[in-house]
Order: sequence, then structure tokens, then C-alpha cells
Amino acid sequence: MKGYRIIATRHRTPVGEIDIIARKGGAVALIEVKRRKRLADAQSSLTHRQQQRIARAALSWLSRNPHYQDYEISLDVIFMAPFRKPVHIRGAYELKQ
Repeated sequence: MKGYRIIATRHRTPVGEIDIIARKGGAVALIEVKRRKRLADAQSSLTHRQQQRIARAALSWLSRNPHYQDYEISLDVIFMAPFRKPVHIRGAYELKQ
């Protein structure tokens, strides 16, 4: 709904899984999805260790897809809960190369 084109879902790398990889123009979003019974629980469930794992998986994916190296890369998160509108946070944490 935000104009993204899905490249992959549940993409496995040797260092972890990326829930959604999506492209919009010259940008690629590597997205972690957290779903819980309550939105607050989903938001508190993303630990620093998970962020590091996802960042490593993103770097692994980028190394295997060099044609995206010049794209703007963001590590996003989507929080979901039943009967609530999903919350998409663009650039939720940094990709340290």
C-alpha cells in the first residue's frame, strides 16, 4: 500500500532470515516483522541482539545481490497486532558496513 514492490519474503541467509525485502524506486527496505497480541508487546520484542542478527543477514544478502549496492538501504520494522493498523518504522536501526 505504500508503493513498495516485494522482492522476497522469509529470505534465509547463512546468518539469519529477513522477513521481507522490498524495493521502492532507488531504495531497498529489509524488513523485520514482529506480531504479538498487543502492539506494545510487538514493539518491545525487538532486542538489540535480533537487530544485530538482522543487520548481518542484510549484509549477507547485499553481498549476494551486488546490483543493489548503490540503492539506499534501510532496515525497517513492522509491528503488528490483531485489529490494529500495522506500524511501519523506516530506518528503525542502522546497517553498519
